[in-house]
Amino acid sequence: MLEFVIDQAKLSVFHGNQSIVLTKSELAIFQALYLSFGKTVSRQQLLKAMTGTTVPIKTRTVDVHISTLRKKIAIWGDLLIISVYRSGYMMIYKEDGSEA
Repeated sequence: MLEFVIDQAKLSVFHGNQSIVLTKSELAIFQALYLSFGKTVSRQQLLKAMTGTTVPIKTRTVDVHISTLRKKIAIWGDLLIISVYRSGYMMIYKEDGSEA
C-alpha cells in the first residue's frame, strides 16, 4: 500500500515529496477511505467521519467533497477514489498491473 503521512494540525497529506492541503471534511474522508483501503465505505460512514453524526443525508454533500478530493489526489496519479454503485466509495490503486 502507498504510504501517506497525515498531518491533522496542518490539514495536509504527504506522500513522497508531494503534499496536498485539505479541508477538515476532505481530510476526514481521506482518512476514512485510506484506513479502509480496498473496501467500500458508505456515504453514511463518510458523513459520520466528517460530522460525527449518523443523521441520514439526502444531499450531495459527501459527493461534492469526494469530487474535490479526487482532483487534489490526482497529483499522485496511481491513487483513485472510485464510486461503488448504491454503496459508497472505495480508495484503490490505478489498475495498471503494478502497486507502488
